Amino acid sequence: IDEIDPRSFSIYPNPFTDHTTAVVKYMTASSDKAEMMSLAREVAPYRSRVYAIAPVAIRTPINTGVWSTPAALESLMHLIPYKRIGEPEDIGRCAAWLLSDHADYLTGTTLFVDGGMTLFPGFATGG
Repeated sequence: IDEIDPRSFSIYPNPFTDHTTAVVKYMTASSDKAEMMSLAREVAPYRSRVYAIAPVAIRTPINTGVWSTPAALESLMHLIPYKRIGEPEDIGRCAAWLLSDHADYLTGTTLFVDGGMTLFPGFATGG
């Protein structure tokens, strides 16, 4: 773990299992993804798991402009196959699942919580 920037992740005891979970605080570039995957490889033999959650189109104050008016929301719905904006509770449920034994065999991956938005090729370029 020495070669990984300690500011990019936090390690917490998992209250739901007897394992430890490392939580990646952010993942904005491929180098961050590489750090997360490197950490996952390093701690996996200790049955510690590492994940990243990538929330996309979640109803929060940071993106009010894309959902606050009927016209903006309608425009956004063209980009989300599931046809609804995500809620903060959606992220919380995913985090709870990742911390549970139900996700015991999962590590070193990113869970996109996006209603299918990243399935569109244009997502990477803004639509």
